[in-house]
Amino acid sequence: MAIDKITTPAVTDDSVTLDKMAPGTDGNIISYDASGNPVAVATGSAGQVLTSAGAGAPPTFATGASADVVLLASSGNLTSGSRYNADNVFSSTYKSYKIIGTNIRFSADTPVAFVFRTGGGSGSDSTQSRYSYVNIRVERDSGSTASTLTVTDWNGSVGKISQDIESGDTNKTGSFEFQVFDPNATKSTNWTNHTIQWDGSGAWIVNIIGGGTYNYEAALTGIGIYPSSGNYVNGEIKIYGFK
Repeated sequence: MAIDKITTPAVTDDSVTLDKMAPGTDGNIISYDASGNPVAVATGSAGQVLTSAGAGAPPTFATGASADVVLLASSGNLTSGSRYNADNVFSSTYKSYKIIGTNIRFSADTPVAFVFRTGGGSGSDSTQSRYSYVNIRVERDSGSTASTLTVTDWNGSVGKISQDIESGDTNKTGSFEFQVFDPNATKSTNWTNHTIQWDGSGAWIVNIIGGGTYNYEAALTGIGIYPSSGNYVNGEIKIYGFK
């Protein structure tokens, strides 16, 4: 006589094997519905993640949220030319941006300068007033004696993020980190920077920590970075956006 019913007490714990389960669909997951009954969660597409639907509903497979917390918005190797322009690089998606300049060298002893850009294109950055303030601290190790010297402040229409960088020695370059905060907002934009470099004489190591405010209440779309005179000889610029 065939057995068509087994009561719960007759089933011992851990006795139901995979072979005794009914066949299902590859990729389905067993869950429970609002009534507490078992249900199969349908297989999602490749790359989707299992997402909770809240209390009273089984989970579902769905496309996950964007993982782009950091974006490489612009980059370039600098071997010639008088300016690195990054147009349409700032957007409301990313609240702050870090610009990293590595091993920068120019054809003349000159500082790294920058201008913020509006409207997305060239020619739009020359009419807006801006204010910059940079503290420079120079450190020199002469034998066993270390000396420090505050050099100058910049305060005017063109922002600078370095002192004159050594141009004659290919091994003596400047590097910097330049952070811009919420440039796409319609209000004044704050920025900070830190630069490490050899000065124009090749005898001093220069540490520069500074910052400023672009005193123009409009959305900024990009930035131009350039030598105050001469051209780029080598270096690399990368711009990252942070959510």
